Amino acid sequence: MSYKELKYRTQIKILRGFVTDIIKNQYSFKIRQLKFIHHGENTTFKLLDSKGALYQVRVHRYGYHSDKAILEEIQWVNRLFNKGVKVPGPIKNKNGKYLSKGLLDFDQTKRQVAIFKWVKGRRILSYFPDHKFTQLGETLALLHSDTLHYKVKHRNYWNADGLVGKKSTYGNKKIDWLNKNEANLLKRVTSENLRLLKKYEKKTLKKGLIHADIHSGNMLMKKGEVCLIDFDDSGYGMHFYDIATTLYKPWRNYTLKKLSLKRYKEIQSYLLGAYSEAHSVDQKDLDMIPTFLDTRVLSGIQWLNNVIDNPRLAKLAKPFTKFHLKRFKKY
Repeated sequence: MSYKELKYRTQIKILRGFVTDIIKNQYSFKIRQLKFIHHGENTTFKLLDSKGALYQVRVHRYGYHSDKAILEEIQWVNRLFNKGVKVPGPIKNKNGKYLSKGLLDFDQTKRQVAIFKWVKGRRILSYFPDHKFTQLGETLALLHSDTLHYKVKHRNYWNADGLVGKKSTYGNKKIDWLNKNEANLLKRVTSENLRLLKKYEKKTLKKGLIHADIHSGNMLMKKGEVCLIDFDDSGYGMHFYDIATTLYKPWRNYTLKKLSLKRYKEIQSYLLGAYSEAHSVDQKDLDMIPTFLDTRVLSGIQWLNNVIDNPRLAKLAKPFTKFHLKRFKKY
């Protein structure tokens, strides 16, 4: 039996044992408690050490990032942390390295582990109150200002081709369960989305290192302030893809008729109003937001159908894809 075929809880149990050995052998603190948090793209645990300090332990999904790519993420997070931005500061192991590695006993695959300081705060699993989008706009502006001239070599993920093109970061495997009409529809929508992205990308200067995965699960509230976590998907890309990922949850609620168009526009206004205090926003940028929202959907379809070896997430692939194919038919 392969790792992919294991049950959800069995995967967690195996990774918990693996990360326990990594901490004991490669870090200086002793485990008092190791509590499971989440098993998705990566697997995370909350570590309480013998001195009462808290940390987040992250086991990276096998084969997704190179060691150098993970270190580029950690270097950016550390840079932000040292500037006073509310992000989780990375922790070095006994050898002074931010990244630890080991072999998973179950299948002898190399797994990567990174540990961060625990960020106290309340995770918001539904979209934020409107005024919090003002804070998000300010935070996004700060991130994008910090990386305007910041170069990366191993995280060139989110240009047009990396999002929905032939060099998609999430892969381009055929989705076997789609019928011919559904497959053709998805191909046409993806092709048009790619065309619009490339046209915009060619002319815009609003590019740099972006978070690329700002959703409600990656935001914490602490004393009324927004803290961003999980920079694992960060990479070089267009700034307005970050804007779209931030707006995705309220936009999705609008598509599900759980939110009025008026309320969605108000939320967008809060976000962009604050963002535009530091970065210019012109009509061409605004016109691209619907395209980037569809980009988020299309990359999500690729991710769920082509990449994930997590049983629980794999169950989401078909309903997510079907819902948006139905929506695309109206185009």
